[in-house]
Amino acid sequence: MTFTGPQIAEPLQRRAPDFERATGAKINVITVPFSDLHSKLLTDWATGTNSIDAAVLAPQWAVDYVGPGFLEKLTERVAADPDLKEDDIAPFFREFSRKYSGDTYMLTLDGDFQMAYYRSDIFKDNGTTAPETWDDYIAAAKALHGKDLNGDGSPDYVPASPRSAARRLTGRSIRSPVRSCSRTARCWRPPPRCTRGLPGAHAAAAFWWPAAARGTGPRHRAHAVSVFDG
Repeated sequence: MTFTGPQIAEPLQRRAPDFERATGAKINVITVPFSDLHSKLLTDWATGTNSIDAAVLAPQWAVDYVGPGFLEKLTERVAADPDLKEDDIAPFFREFSRKYSGDTYMLTLDGDFQMAYYRSDIFKDNGTTAPETWDDYIAAAKALHGKDLNGDGSPDYVPASPRSAARRLTGRSIRSPVRSCSRTARCWRPPPRCTRGLPGAHAAAAFWWPAAARGTGPRHRAHAVSVFDG
């Protein structure tokens, strides 16, 4: 069982025949709305119905399933399986999100994390070094902004960033290390009421908004060379 939608369900349905041929197990992929997934799994397992043998679920739900003993401990199985390429999984998903109290109870099928990449050739040609801090990021952007980076005779915008919701993640990356919240553990994206008036939030805003105003903030420009992409 997993949630309705192509992100997870489609690959499971597409690969189910391969798994059946390899193991002999018959796979039926059942989908439900994401809002119902947690409760349907919990009800099925807590009542002992056990009509669901496996599920693709959010790892933060593990506490609700591991504590009562609904999930099997996979630590030894994972360690003994040569077909699992553990070094191909990002450390966060390998060592944190799929574990509970140090033991593995889940396998990572999908995960998202932020990254920044840059045009090393452009940095080299302009004598600019790769940034290691946000101040370095702004300094590099100021040095490259307005130059003709793609040889079309027009100045280019630096840095470039993704469209839509992904664009906001850059702002959260800047804010999260310098703010704290006493009312929620989700300090990367806490409710607005938790951040108003906090020194960390002010420090992040002091960096973020002037950067955007002076033309070096991470806004999207379709015609720009993506020296930075968050």
